[in-house]
Amino acid sequence: MKKVELKLPIELVTSLRDKGAGAVSLARTTDGGAVPVLWSSPNLRWEDASEFFTVADVTIAPPLIDPLEEEEIEKAMQDNE
Repeated sequence: MKKVELKLPIELVTSLRDKGAGAVSLARTTDGGAVPVLWSSPNLRWEDASEFFTVADVTIAPPLIDPLEEEEIEKAMQDNE
């Protein structure tokens, strides 16, 4: 299976979701598709999580309700634009 590449800067195609392991979403790939991504607080970036989650896992996950994590993600994404 071909390794997908995330489009940079990261472009989320779903709202922030909560998957227990932290914030997840779907991010656009360079080929126009989307893959699950997991927020890495230590690295302040989204990381490919397609080995751990499916698109369905992300879409059925409840919305993220942690305001501190949301704020951290929003700030980091603005800084990376």
